[in-house]
Amino acid sequence: MHIPKRFLLLAICVAVFSGLCGCGDTPDDPELFLSGTFTLPEADRDSDAPVLVALTNTLDAEALENRPREVVIEYMVADKSGMSFRMDLSDKKINPGDAVYLIAFLDRNYSGAVPFPDAGDEIGVYVEEGRISPAITLVEGENSGFHIDINREVYDYEASISGTISGDDTGPVTVVAYTGDIDSSNFTSLDFTGVIGFETLTKTDANPVNYTIDILPYGQNVPVENVQVFALLDRNNSGTVDAGDRIGFYSRGDEFSTLLTITDGLVLTGVDLEFTFDVLPPGTIKISGEFTLPAEYVEGSPPVYISVFDGTDPAAVFDTPFSAIRYFSKVPAGIGCTKFSFDLAQSGLKEGDEVIVVGLWDRDFTGGLPNITKGD
Repeated sequence: MHIPKRFLLLAICVAVFSGLCGCGDTPDDPELFLSGTFTLPEADRDSDAPVLVALTNTLDAEALENRPREVVIEYMVADKSGMSFRMDLSDKKINPGDAVYLIAFLDRNYSGAVPFPDAGDEIGVYVEEGRISPAITLVEGENSGFHIDINREVYDYEASISGTISGDDTGPVTVVAYTGDIDSSNFTSLDFTGVIGFETLTKTDANPVNYTIDILPYGQNVPVENVQVFALLDRNNSGTVDAGDRIGFYSRGDEFSTLLTITDGLVLTGVDLEFTFDVLPPGTIKISGEFTLPAEYVEGSPPVYISVFDGTDPAAVFDTPFSAIRYFSKVPAGIGCTKFSFDLAQSGLKEGDEVIVVGLWDRDFTGGLPNITKGD
């Protein structure tokens, strides 16, 4: 069988790099395996570009490019025809329970050197559904069932966002830069493809804690508009949004969430956060009704939302909406009368609670979260 020279060189590079990264077989090394599948853009399935799968201790693009020996635990050439991979990590610098990241990338511009994701490549990051951080922990033995969609183009730019997180709350925190719209208060439904940067840290006391998010140049080129920054306090360290957690968005003035624009070389400071939204225990309430739109509404107009607020303090709807809101969701709107129906199980509402139900046509909506402003 004829093996193309470029793939022979790649195999040699991987073998050499694996030897550098390995910590050597010892009788005490636990058996540790990782396997899964991936998908590719259809146009790349028959190309000569190899697919690399890597286990790393960071997603930082600069570190992957310039310090691979420090951050790459193991990588391998995947089976492109079968779109699958299996790694033996038994003698690598990783132990069961360590937090790591799993990526796969199509190296479109492979040149014979040790590969890394750079401009023009396509990358995918594994993230468990319902989680904000893509960090995973492996168990001893076989770790299977991982799937990666290789669907984010790699670009060439650097940017960062930094600030402080204040308040008395303590515990593990994930700070996220997010480009997608947030269509409801069910934060477990966030799409990770909208995450363009994150940092995990622990807030240990009531003093402000600093954070810095290095923007990942994956999926969108600059300028990246309508970026929101928010922090999740994960009180029970579950890795997902559930009862007892708190959320805080960066906001200026009366805005729910202030939108930012990311440009090449941006070093944005002073993006300070405080937790204002409580995730309450599940309830059993459902709500339904109908709304009628103004005559000015036409097809393609900005979105319509239904929101449910705590009814004990009507002034809070406008004065401190994040502290009063219990549920919101974008609704499909049409001309005339439109019905809505929501399961409010995740709102924490229970029988006997007094609420205010608000319909909002956010006429100046540009992205992110809805916001009640003049003219809506």
